[in-house]
Amino acid sequence: MRSAFTVERDKRAWELRTASLTYAQIGAELGIAESAACESVMRGATLIPTEDIIELKKSELAKLDRIERYLLAVMIWERLRVDHGHVVIDQGRPLLDDRPGVQAAFGLIRVQERRTRLCGLDAPTKFRVGVITEDMVEAEIRRLEQELASPTAEIEASPISEDAGR
Repeated sequence: MRSAFTVERDKRAWELRTASLTYAQIGAELGIAESAACESVMRGATLIPTEDIIELKKSELAKLDRIERYLLAVMIWERLRVDHGHVVIDQGRPLLDDRPGVQAAFGLIRVQERRTRLCGLDAPTKFRVGVITEDMVEAEIRRLEQELASPTAEIEASPISEDAGR
């Protein structure tokens, strides 16, 4: 059972995390280690009612949308290449710098990865794995043999009715 102090600290840790603070910053704010801050945030998340989680997801998705729009704009902006404070000229024409666009593309990939995790799209596929042991096979064979040995099993298992034999 957690103390009231711990519950309040967990709530505060969650609030700080939703304000985009890092675990290190949260730990510094609360006077705890970074790993303890991470655990506190996780516990704090469990204290949120389901309706609030849905609203929080919507809010986080809206943030990701804004970041994505910005990064898409950065990708299409034309920027001049600058070296030591001067525009780089090649054959009398200024060179364009594609590095900001490439960096924005990498940022966009990270935003998309975060969105898929938040929406649960990358959830692992669940498999049901069963193990059949030799003992289980032998037990089933014994059960089937007993069923076949009983007089009622032969009558019930026979596909030919009495009328078919006449």
